[in-house]
Amino acid sequence: MLLGEFFTSCVLIKGGYRALPQSLRLPLMMSVLKEFESALENTKLVFEKSFLGFLESSQFVFGFFDEIAQSQVRIQDIPLADTYGDYDNHLALLQKIYEAYLQKLEQYKLYDRLILPPDAEICVNEAFIKGFKSIDLYIEGMLTAYEQKILAQIAQITPIKVHFDFDEHCSPLSFVDLKALHCRPNHRYTLEFPSMEIIQEKPLPPLARIEAYHFSLAISQVALIFAKIEQWLQQGVQEEDIVVILPDEGFIKYLALFDKARNLNYAMGTELSESKPYKILCDYLEKLQDSQDASPLPQNLSEWIASLLESVSQEKYSKELESIYHLIFEWENFRVGFEGYTQVQMLELLLEELQAVRLDDVVGGKIRVIGVLESRGFRFKKAVIVDFNEDKIPKIQDSDIFLNSSIRKLLKMPTMRDKESLQKHYYYGIFRNADEVAIAYVENENMHQSMMLEELRDKTQVDLKNGDSLYALLPQGGQTHPYQEDRFFGILPSTLSPSGLKVLLECRRKYYLKYLQNLAPQASEDNAFMGNLVHQCLYDVYRHFIGKKGLDAQVLKTQAWQWLETMSCQSALHKVQIELLKLELERFFDIDAPVNNDIEILALEQECEVKIGDFCFRGRIDRIQKSGQILQVIDYKYKNHFSLEDKPKKMSDFALNIYARSISALFPQYAHLEIQMQYWDIKGGEIHNEVQGKDEELLKNLSALQGEIEFYPCENRSICRYCDFVEICNRD
Repeated sequence: MLLGEFFTSCVLIKGGYRALPQSLRLPLMMSVLKEFESALENTKLVFEKSFLGFLESSQFVFGFFDEIAQSQVRIQDIPLADTYGDYDNHLALLQKIYEAYLQKLEQYKLYDRLILPPDAEICVNEAFIKGFKSIDLYIEGMLTAYEQKILAQIAQITPIKVHFDFDEHCSPLSFVDLKALHCRPNHRYTLEFPSMEIIQEKPLPPLARIEAYHFSLAISQVALIFAKIEQWLQQGVQEEDIVVILPDEGFIKYLALFDKARNLNYAMGTELSESKPYKILCDYLEKLQDSQDASPLPQNLSEWIASLLESVSQEKYSKELESIYHLIFEWENFRVGFEGYTQVQMLELLLEELQAVRLDDVVGGKIRVIGVLESRGFRFKKAVIVDFNEDKIPKIQDSDIFLNSSIRKLLKMPTMRDKESLQKHYYYGIFRNADEVAIAYVENENMHQSMMLEELRDKTQVDLKNGDSLYALLPQGGQTHPYQEDRFFGILPSTLSPSGLKVLLECRRKYYLKYLQNLAPQASEDNAFMGNLVHQCLYDVYRHFIGKKGLDAQVLKTQAWQWLETMSCQSALHKVQIELLKLELERFFDIDAPVNNDIEILALEQECEVKIGDFCFRGRIDRIQKSGQILQVIDYKYKNHFSLEDKPKKMSDFALNIYARSISALFPQYAHLEIQMQYWDIKGGEIHNEVQGKDEELLKNLSALQGEIEFYPCENRSICRYCDFVEICNRD
């Protein structure tokens, strides 16, 4: 559990108040800021006199309000000494905005994080806390005054141990006199709380080996990322032990542009603002702005947005559209006042909110792309950090500058220096966590390296290199050379899968790229959907007959229809495909049941493992059944044109032959029975027996794959037609 989640679970808000949904925060604040339009302009707390200016101001206001709430400070308690001329006017206006915002929250019986209406009361959730015999807190940052207060109350109920790293850049426990406890920098500590007794002390790991590369363009840093990943993978580093760290999440757009094989996993999600639906809304907004259109907002907001996005594919952009419509639904359902809004203003508000939306990355690889905050608590061996520039490391928010350091010290709030040190603390955690770190930064007339890099050079060896000369993202000018075929050699892993063997026998180069280099392409969504659906449906239907004799076609159909009706379809295409599948299954059940009235299903989706020659094969058998004195091993096929492999040189699918060899171990009581291997062609409505003689071909092929082999491209170029690696092999 993350620390923020823990503190949220540890408290209750009394008074019948509900938490303000994140999606309603901006609209609610905008309704308040519009009431103070002239005052904001006069005090110059808006960046420009426009609706967009108010949107930008809202981010500053939220940052300021959140920080004083966390620090348990009231605006009226902020001293006016050592301030600029308009400071007192600004504070007075912020106080009025704050009070108006509290009134809005009270009106809807809501609380916004720690911004609470006067009648809302925080109390400790004793029932939740008593569920723990003891609590271990791993602190990677600074505890706020609010968190310190709650922690003291929790400690009266349940014993607490606090774990933290203490270095020259950050003392996480600002409320503890670590000097009095004789805590030493660069050590890891465990304390009893609140007695502050030191339970454990040990030195922090040394800094990693660091290389720093400078580039003239931000996008050029991508070349270093992929080069380092390839280098580390070749050295045997596991994908899970490699991370790419982004100080600015906007860098994702560069990575996504070149990560065609989706080997990276974006832990923070992908930006909705880079999607087609978002850009359509942007284009329409520009059109309205160019024509100076001041049309009022349509009465039905959701219908209006849907009409703007009607050209967007529901299937391809289902997640993006779902996020947009969910946001609109919450706005309409909550009835936040949009009276007086023009279409331009509504689109500006919507686009501002959507910029913060991230879509879960469910198809990425195992190499994680994370932000600096997400790196806390992660364990990894290799890391690439990009954008190591002075404007990003450390990075200061506008709200951090509003209260100067003198005032912050008086109020016991973190100063700007404290916040900069905390960010450095996070980066030193990365350098101590990994054994090798590659840093990339942009160096040109407008951008320069972070001063932290010089600080690192004083502490450890940092090799500085010219990234532009070592890693070229795009083809460089100069002499061109004719294409030369790469040659790759290696030894196969001792454990294979039947599907992996099929790829290997069809094209060794494809196997090398997909399985050894892990350049797994993104699977077709439609193919994956229907393939998985068929197997899941057949499993659910036939599992009721395991261990029983005889099948009933009508029962099979009824159960299949009921199961398919429970499926939620993401698109109209999926609905059509499911209706077609019903017809195909109806025909197939009529074929299966009469023929197999004497059969007994022994297993479905059965895991198996068998050793053949020098290789161990692991797989999953779709179905195993006993029919009289014959054991049938069945492989479901759901493709448009299924045909048996009857030519030895073109044989590549040996799944049934491999599965058949595992049967004696799975069902030793039936080892004396004849084994029959069958393909069930669902689309074609036919049952095919496997071709005789494939066992001999399997052994021949495995014999040829022993020892070191070359992973050359296939000779049959028809296989390349739909291959995802056709461009890599220069066969497009």
